[in-house]
Amino acid sequence: MRTRFLKSVWLPMAACFLPQLLFAQGALTPPGAPAPAMKTLAQIEPRTPISSAPFTITNPGSYYLTTNLFGTPANNGITISSGNVVLDLEGFALSGVTGGNYGVYVNSTCTNVAVRNGTLRGWSSAGVASAGQGVLLERLHAYANGGYGLHAGGGGSIVRDCSAVSNSSSGIYSGGGVVSGCAVFGNGDSGIYAYSSSICNCEAQGNKNDGIVAIYSTVDNCQAQNNANSGIWPSYSTVRGCLSSYNGAYGFYANASSLQDCQVQYNSQSGVWAMNGCTVSGCTLAYNVQSGIYVYYPGCQIIGNTCYNNNTSFNTSHAGIYIDDANNRVDGNHVTASGYAGIAVAGGYTGNVIIRNTVCGTNNYMVSASSIVGPLITATGTITNANPWANFSF
Repeated sequence: MRTRFLKSVWLPMAACFLPQLLFAQGALTPPGAPAPAMKTLAQIEPRTPISSAPFTITNPGSYYLTTNLFGTPANNGITISSGNVVLDLEGFALSGVTGGNYGVYVNSTCTNVAVRNGTLRGWSSAGVASAGQGVLLERLHAYANGGYGLHAGGGGSIVRDCSAVSNSSSGIYSGGGVVSGCAVFGNGDSGIYAYSSSICNCEAQGNKNDGIVAIYSTVDNCQAQNNANSGIWPSYSTVRGCLSSYNGAYGFYANASSLQDCQVQYNSQSGVWAMNGCTVSGCTLAYNVQSGIYVYYPGCQIIGNTCYNNNTSFNTSHAGIYIDDANNRVDGNHVTASGYAGIAVAGGYTGNVIIRNTVCGTNNYMVSASSIVGPLITATGTITNANPWANFSF
């Protein structure tokens, strides 16, 4: 009985679906030739490869290295003669040979050029030399080049997250831009040389001249250590929050500049050499061999600094703060344990104002009669002198 029932159900159902299987399915002739299904190489990698040097870029676009490359004598490795170019070294090295010129050379007529991600080494001139405007150099390592490591001479250029080591001239040159997050070590001249630029979060160590030279520039949160001459040499510049230590001459050699909130210690000469209207404020100076602050030439303001254990050489021509010219202001400083004197003014100079300072040690105040000095409080206990310009000695 069960078998007959199933057969009786299945046969009518099959009959219902069978007509649908016999309907027409449309034309079998294709409408045209098949189109390519694969992407072109330009669609997959829309950049131009560079596999040999020398190479000249004459058109805007994006370019990249495919391998390590070596230069040839009397040529640049890569010459950029067009604006709106991105050159990615892709982590490879562009290496020079004896008599080679520049690793990468950017013509002065070029704007909006970026060079990134690789090493430039062994070129007879600079690793990168650019006179173009608005050039970006980032994540580059310039090593043992015969001139500058990285030279960004055009206005509006940015040198970012780069390193320059053992180049014959300065590690990095900026002629009107920004240098940030860079490290410069063991270069034959200064670590960073900047004109009309902003330098921030950089480190300069072991360079054969100064760590950082800043002219008409700003320097923020940088470190300069173990350089053969001065750590930082600002001229007509502002320096904030920097550390300068263990340098062969001065921590700062400052001309007509402002130093704010800096740490200056263990330098072989004075911590700060200030001249021509410098302002030194809020700085801490310690264990410098000569003066903590040495003022040379008039018009300087030395305000609110902490100086301790300076003049470790006990030189009689130095002090915690030493004034060697006229018309300077020494105000609100705390000076302790100086080798020869706390605050000293060289004899004969006039117009120096010495007020509201606290000095502890030997020969606390050695100032000339022609100086303008607040009352000196030497007694312990309760202060009874209400003069707001009083100095303290103990």
